[in-house]
Amino acid sequence: MNKETAENIFRILKAFIFDEKPVLTDGCDWDEIFYYARIHSQAGIAGYVILKYQLCEDPQICAKFENEMIHTYGYQYRRRRQMEKLIGILNEHHIDHLIMKGYIIKDLYPVPELRWYGDIDFVIHKEDRIKVDELMKSLGYKVYEAWEPVYTYKKDTEYYEIHTEILDSEINNGTQKEYFRDCWQHVSGRNGSTYYFRREYHFIYLIAHLAKHASRRGAGLRMYLDIALIIRQYRDSMDWSYILEQLDVLRLKRFFYTVCTVCSLWYGVKPPCEIETIDPDMIDLFTDMTIEGGSFGFHKSNDAVITLKESDQSESRAATLFRQIFPPADEIKARYTYLQKYRWLLPAAWIDRVFRNRHLLLKRIHMAKDLVAVDENEIQKIRDLNKEIGL
Repeated sequence: MNKETAENIFRILKAFIFDEKPVLTDGCDWDEIFYYARIHSQAGIAGYVILKYQLCEDPQICAKFENEMIHTYGYQYRRRRQMEKLIGILNEHHIDHLIMKGYIIKDLYPVPELRWYGDIDFVIHKEDRIKVDELMKSLGYKVYEAWEPVYTYKKDTEYYEIHTEILDSEINNGTQKEYFRDCWQHVSGRNGSTYYFRREYHFIYLIAHLAKHASRRGAGLRMYLDIALIIRQYRDSMDWSYILEQLDVLRLKRFFYTVCTVCSLWYGVKPPCEIETIDPDMIDLFTDMTIEGGSFGFHKSNDAVITLKESDQSESRAATLFRQIFPPADEIKARYTYLQKYRWLLPAAWIDRVFRNRHLLLKRIHMAKDLVAVDENEIQKIRDLNKEIGL
C-alpha cells in the first residue's frame, strides 16, 4: 500500500468528523483509495466527503464513490427502520432488551446512515432466550447460528446478533467474560422494555470488544473511528479516571493508550486523558497491518500466522493444529455449556463442533502445510507488536 494513500484516507475521515475540507496529497491514487475505503466499510463516508468538497475531477471515480455513498445511506436507513420495528415488537411483548454497539454509536456520526454495520447487536436475559427464539421465528427470521451465548437471525437485509452475554472470550489472560457477565447491572436508562448502558460501561465494553478483534485477525478503521467519535463527543462528560481504573482491572489500559494514540494520529481526536507513549515504529507497523487487513483483518491475513501467534511457544506445531481441530473443554465450554458439568462429554462436543463447522475443519486441515512453512521471525514480530500495544 502506498503511504500517501493511507494518509489521504485518514485526511478524508478526519474531514468527515470535523466537517472540513481535507488537503490531499498531489496525484492521489483514487483506485487505491477506493479499494481500501471499501474493504474498511468506509467508502460511503469517503464518497460523501469527496463529492461534498469536489476532491476528484474524474467522473468515473466520482460515480464509484457516489454509488457507495448512496448504497450505504439507503441500506443503513432501511436497517434502522427495520430495527425500530423490531424494537417496537419486543416492547409489545414486554421483552427486555439492551441496545449496544453500532446502533448506538451511529448517532454520533455527522451522517448516521453512513455508519456501516453488518449486524445489529442487542442483549436479552437468559431466561427470555426461548421466548425470543420463538418470536423471531414467528416473524420470519431464520436462525443463522445458535452458538451460546450469541444467537444470530437473518431475514432479507436484516441481520441480528442477540446476546445473553456480551463477551465470549478472554484477552490478555484476563477475566473479561466474568467482568461483563453482570451487564444488566450497568444500565442508565430505559424506554419501555428498551434499555441502554451507562456511557462509561459501554465505552469500556467497546474497548474490550475492539481488543478481542485486534488480538486475533484485526480490527478495521471503522472500529477506531467509533472510539474517536465517542471521545470527541463525551470528552468532558465521562469519568475517565473510572474508565482507566476499570481498564486496568481488565488488563487493557495499555491497549487503550494505543487506541488513543491512533485516534489522534489518524483522525485528529486528542486523548481524553494523559496516556503512556507507544513506540512510534510499532504504531507504524500496527497502522500498516490494520489498513491491509480490512474491516476485521480478513484481507491478506495468514491463518497459520494468526494461529501460531496465539499458541503456547513451547507447543509443537502439530500439537497446535490438533488443538485447533479438537480443543480442550476449557476453550469451548462457553459454547457447549454441558461441558461445565459433564466434561466427559468432550468427545460429543468435538463431534458436534465438526458437524456444525465442516467448512472450518477442512480449512484447518488445509492449513497444516502452512503451519510448517511459517517463518518463526514473522510470528515473533507480531508477538512483539502485540506486547507493545497492550495485547
